[in-house]
Amino acid sequence: MKISLLGIDGGELGKENHAISFLVDDVLAIDAGGLLHAMKLKNLLKIDSVLISHTHIDHVKDLLLWGDLIFAQRPSIETHGAEDVLEAVRKHLFNWTIWPDFSSIPTKDNPVFKFIPHQRGDIFETIGYNVQSIEVNHSVPSSAFIVADKKDAILYSSDTTTTDDVWQVANIRDDLRVIFMEVSFPNRMQSVADASKHYSPKTLSEDLKKIKKDVPIYLYHIKPSVYDEVVAEIKEIQDDRIQIAEGKSTIKI
Repeated sequence: MKISLLGIDGGELGKENHAISFLVDDVLAIDAGGLLHAMKLKNLLKIDSVLISHTHIDHVKDLLLWGDLIFAQRPSIETHGAEDVLEAVRKHLFNWTIWPDFSSIPTKDNPVFKFIPHQRGDIFETIGYNVQSIEVNHSVPSSAFIVADKKDAILYSSDTTTTDDVWQVANIRDDLRVIFMEVSFPNRMQSVADASKHYSPKTLSEDLKKIKKDVPIYLYHIKPSVYDEVVAEIKEIQDDRIQIAEGKSTIKI
C-alpha cells in the first residue's frame, strides 16, 4: 500500500502549506481539501473513489474544481461519506448557486461524484478496499477511517480531540501498519483547541497512551501560523512512534 500525503496542513499558506488530502495507491482519496495542487489531469482521472470524513471546507473544497476538471471524462467516482456529510455538500456546495451539482450531472445515472452514504460505525467496500468508519470527537460530526487491502491497514483520524472508540478499534487490528493522527494548536491555545475540538500536544500525549499498537504515528493538521511552536512541543513528548508528517511525501507499507 502506498499513501501519498498531498496535503497535511491545518490551513493553506503560499506554496508549502496545503489543506488535507491523502491518496492511497493513486486510486483512493481520503478527503479533498488539498488534492488538486499536487495532481496532473491524467493522475486525477485515475482516482476511482473518495472518502469524506466531515463537512469542514479544508476537507471538501477541492470537490468543486475536481468535478469541473473531469466532467464527462470518466465514469462516476464513488464518493463515500456519512449521510449528513454528503447532504451538506449537496446543500451548501453543489447547490447550483455556489457550484453545479456534480452529484447529479451529467446524468443522474452517471454523475461525476456518485454519493454513497453510510452510517458512522459501518464497514463497507470500495474499489477493492475494506473501510471502517468510526465516529470521533470534533466540533461537527466527523469520521476516522481504517482503510485495508488484503494484508495491510492504515488509520486516518480525521479532525478530532480526545476520543476513545477509534483507539479501541485500532488496538484489536492485527493488520494495522500506520496511524495518521491530527494535532492542531500549541498548548498555550488549549482553550481554542478545546472549543474547536482539535488536539494540542498536551491532549495528544494523553491519547497516545490509549494506543497500544507499536506502529508509526504520523502527525498532521498543524496550523501553519503556529507550526514551529507545535513541533517544538511535540518533540518533548516521550514516544518513539511519533513522526511529523511531511507534505508531498509518500509512505509505503
